[in-house]
Amino acid sequence: MKKKMLGVVLLVMLICSMTACGNDNRRRSNSSVQKNASGEQAVKENSKILVAYFTRADNMDQAPRVDAVSRASFNVENGEVSGNTEAVAKYIQEAVGGDLFSIKTVEPYPLNYDDNVNVASEEQKNNARPKLSTHVENMDKYDVIFIGYPNWWGTLPKPVFTFLEEYNLSGKTVIPFATHRGSGLGSGPRDISKLSPNSKILDGFSVRGEDAINSKDDVNEWLKDLGVLK
Repeated sequence: MKKKMLGVVLLVMLICSMTACGNDNRRRSNSSVQKNASGEQAVKENSKILVAYFTRADNMDQAPRVDAVSRASFNVENGEVSGNTEAVAKYIQEAVGGDLFSIKTVEPYPLNYDDNVNVASEEQKNNARPKLSTHVENMDKYDVIFIGYPNWWGTLPKPVFTFLEEYNLSGKTVIPFATHRGSGLGSGPRDISKLSPNSKILDGFSVRGEDAINSKDDVNEWLKDLGVLK
């Protein structure tokens, strides 16, 4: 009987151990993190940093009601609505400093999610370049550019293409990060590389949109692995 009881206890301990590991793996799978192979500091200590991001919350034709916000697209904090990508951008700035910059379009996107998806789909089909209403005054002063975006149709939203084509990022370090609903960074890093062929592109970070508000620790871990954060 004692042997049988001991066997049951060991089995329960094994199951608990496996469950704990599974939970940790799920948490880590929210982000795409790769270590800086050289182990060197990827960004110089005195680098000027810009954290640029595109978020749906800053580009809609009307403000969403707080009581009608979908967790898949927005966050509500202290009665204010913000985008998932903005949440990650703020965690990055909090960790490494620099300036925040929201990429905004002249023509807003629909508040309704399905309508927004349709507009984004048409932009992808037409390879559109939406006009921007915000511009970086002095891009030359920045050494490191974080580029944040929601993964739309497997890549960057078209306004981010407009943003990248507006500036010469040659010689700068560019670091992508994205929010998504299951497809990670998509082809965003590859498209950034095509648009900025003379930039140094570092490994990116991605997190599911609904987990963005709770991604601070994962963001910091990613920045440390890249050598951006000490």
